[in-house]
Amino acid sequence: MEMGLFPYQNQMVTGVIMKTEGYEPSAKGITIYLNGGDNLQIILDKIEGNGGKIIIPKTHHADESGYFAIFHDSEGNKIGLHSPN
Repeated sequence: MEMGLFPYQNQMVTGVIMKTEGYEPSAKGITIYLNGGDNLQIILDKIEGNGGKIIIPKTHHADESGYFAIFHDSEGNKIGLHSPN
């Protein structure tokens, strides 16, 4: 099993990504939205150069609560990002 932990403090894990036998990446499952920091464009600029594909580019939320984007990572998972700017 391979596991990646999101940054955390004081023994409080904020997220984990796991890869193991029997787990299959999919673009058809749920979409997990991650905090894109202050400006998600910084992350989006790195996606295609690392084997991912942007599905919905940085888009303003209709309710003016910030921005979102959706992409497929290099393994084929669908991931969303949100940021205020």
